[in-house]
Amino acid sequence: MQIRKKVKEYERINGACKSGGFLFDDPEMMKKHRGAAWEMVKKIGKSLLSSKEEKSLVNVSLPVYLFEPRSYLERITDNWCYLPDMMKKAANTTDPVERMRWVVTELVAGLHNTCTQLKPFNPILGETFEAKYEDGTQIFCEQSSHHPPVSNFEVIGPNNCFHIYGYGEWLASFSGNTVKGHHIGPICVSFSDGTTVTYSRPRMDLSGLIFGDRIIEYTGTIKFRDIKNSLAIDLVFGPPAPSGILGFFGHGKPPSDYLLGTIVKATGPNGEPQKGDQVLSTIGGSWLGCVEWDDQLYWDIRKDERKSPLLPVDDPLPSDSRFRLDLIYLKKNDLDNAQLWKDKLEIKQRKERDIRKKGEEERIKELKKKKK
Repeated sequence: MQIRKKVKEYERINGACKSGGFLFDDPEMMKKHRGAAWEMVKKIGKSLLSSKEEKSLVNVSLPVYLFEPRSYLERITDNWCYLPDMMKKAANTTDPVERMRWVVTELVAGLHNTCTQLKPFNPILGETFEAKYEDGTQIFCEQSSHHPPVSNFEVIGPNNCFHIYGYGEWLASFSGNTVKGHHIGPICVSFSDGTTVTYSRPRMDLSGLIFGDRIIEYTGTIKFRDIKNSLAIDLVFGPPAPSGILGFFGHGKPPSDYLLGTIVKATGPNGEPQKGDQVLSTIGGSWLGCVEWDDQLYWDIRKDERKSPLLPVDDPLPSDSRFRLDLIYLKKNDLDNAQLWKDKLEIKQRKERDIRKKGEEERIKELKKKKK
């Protein structure tokens, strides 16, 4: 439990709640959120406050004052704030275990940078976003589906030293006093020697929607796989309390922002780990403070200055999200026009969706006629 002692140093520095997760302390913003949440509850049904039933929020229209002037395509990049430095370290090493360490660390270290109460705008079908980092790393994002909402992304490192690509469907639901959000889809990181590491993103829970402390937590188990080198790690967020003698002496369940996992030499089918596989490296820490591998510090939020600012490209496509009028007006704090254009774009999206649906139904009818 040595890592438990070390992570405690970060709890007050980084806004960590005692029980785990990131604690928001913005009374004015919480008042706005709770007012909007109560209106949403009235529409959906007050019974959901005491029910375990989940209600999808993907198609719920919210007031513009709850938004930030960015599209979700740009929000995706928040998790990549350490990407240029850490992915270059992954690309430059010839040790596959060390490479896996840096890929895992890059995901974990960036999670604290995603903690915000403001909602991004839902991307429009065909919307794009382009950006870059100072080292030449390029970022391309595109909304490839409106319903369900699916975003594609690609990140190309300098001199093609690494290549990140994937897609994800954003799912959001409301149950009781909690909003649950999850970016469902694969992420792949390829390197010039033919190695590809695959993984996904953890689920985010925002509790305190109506009452109580407002806390963000990341939950679940993330599976990282390197098939070429037979490496696997199941990274557990909010690990359970230790069993046996440690539990007897009062070492209870760790705070929810803690994480644990081991890189193993996977011997199972399709690169999956099995009980008894050789342990090659062990991770411990918190996504709010530090990452250690085998007692060696890889990331320390108090000392780390490796964050890279995202830079706009000089000539983005006309479909770039930064050209949206609702975002532009919100940046100017013109809430009336921002709300007006947000509503217009949502109506336009729904009409175009209905046209596509009708066209698809007619196409299916024609195919059935031809078969007859």
